[in-house]
Amino acid sequence: MKTIFITAFTNFVVRNILSTDFLRILKGQQDIRLVILAPIESRGYLEDHFGAPNVVIEGVPVLGPSKLKTLIGYFSRALLNTYTAKLFLRLRLTKSGYFFNRLLGLTLGRLRVMRTLLRLLDYKLLTKKRFAKYFNHYQPALIFSTDITDRSAGESDIDLIREAKQRGVFVVGMVRSWDNLTTRGIIREASDIIVVHNETIKEECFEYHGIPKTRISVVGIPHYDNYGRVKPTPREKFFHSLGLDPKKKTVLFVAIADMFLKKQLKSSKPTFNKYMLEVLRELDPARFQILVRFPLIGNAVDLKDFTPPANMIFDYPGKLFDKGELGPASDGHLIDSLYHSDVVVPGPSTIALDAMFFGKPVIIIAFDKEKNLPRDVSMKKFLPIEHLRPLTDLGGARITWDAKDFLRQLKDYFDNPDLDEDGRRRVVNAMCYKTDGNASKRLAQIVLANI
Repeated sequence: MKTIFITAFTNFVVRNILSTDFLRILKGQQDIRLVILAPIESRGYLEDHFGAPNVVIEGVPVLGPSKLKTLIGYFSRALLNTYTAKLFLRLRLTKSGYFFNRLLGLTLGRLRVMRTLLRLLDYKLLTKKRFAKYFNHYQPALIFSTDITDRSAGESDIDLIREAKQRGVFVVGMVRSWDNLTTRGIIREASDIIVVHNETIKEECFEYHGIPKTRISVVGIPHYDNYGRVKPTPREKFFHSLGLDPKKKTVLFVAIADMFLKKQLKSSKPTFNKYMLEVLRELDPARFQILVRFPLIGNAVDLKDFTPPANMIFDYPGKLFDKGELGPASDGHLIDSLYHSDVVVPGPSTIALDAMFFGKPVIIIAFDKEKNLPRDVSMKKFLPIEHLRPLTDLGGARITWDAKDFLRQLKDYFDNPDLDEDGRRRVVNAMCYKTDGNASKRLAQIVLANI
């Protein structure tokens, strides 16, 4: 019996991988044993929901970052010359640290040999023994890393790939989300095969990270397989469960965590969420209602003395492991929220693409309560982010520049929900690769073909 290691250290692996047909297909192989490596605190849930005679859950201690890991991570980000990487680095570093980082990026970052040198240093200097007891016990034939740019506390996927390389074990690695390759720095430990969602990410993998295209496979988005065949809760039942009226037009507003806004907008008291709810309160309550979804990660949102009107409902999604992870029930709730909404107003998150998958109009906010703010502390700063650009460049989402324009665009979509339908379809075709329900199957086939 051959053994495959599957990692489950980072957010959304439960929803994106383990709850899809990918795991079910691998479970059905009689000559394969699956070992899911996950943080200790996740072990009980994973055993209850995914355990099987040929599936073992191993709880792994998560280590804090060492100084050397932190240093190599710093250089990894310095070598990535994208708008998004620079945006986040500016918030993390002092002025002098950011200046030096960008100097490295604009000089050494343009040299392909530096990516090779970075990976060599990562491999030579960092641990290759953290998972030794698991390798020695199970003797895996293949590693499937669900997040090759892992930036969680322990960088567990990166440590595992490094150790697999030393032992000569084949690694299939996946880019977990559409923003990873433009945000997290240069890929430090490149797997033998890299699996991505779409052709755009494949180009990013080649252009920014220097991975040969022959080593990159496009499969689509596995958890969207479930999106395509799900049967949403009936509208009346879902809305009544939330205290909403199924006959009214509905806006789904996705609040942004204060933690994120404080860092991004350099404000100790961000006003964005409260201001947007005040704007939405102007909608006629006899015809419209607002479902406010609070964030999974860093979900504290201080609305101060704001009192929601009767047609506005606050929705706090359930999460697993006290972090940003969705179980099947919470994922179903998200699907219902998107499916039954008429317009979605997201923050800079993947929910925008989720909404378009269900054909829902999306409006991107590019204004603030305060007038004439510098771009660096304004919602406008998110517009050039690489992973969000296709949404607007392909005509799938509208940008709104002030409150009056926002309310006008909402009413346009309420009156004519087919507006920009072709643009949304272009976005889905580009970002999802295929919506045939077989992304999980394609991923499983790649893993099985290399064991």
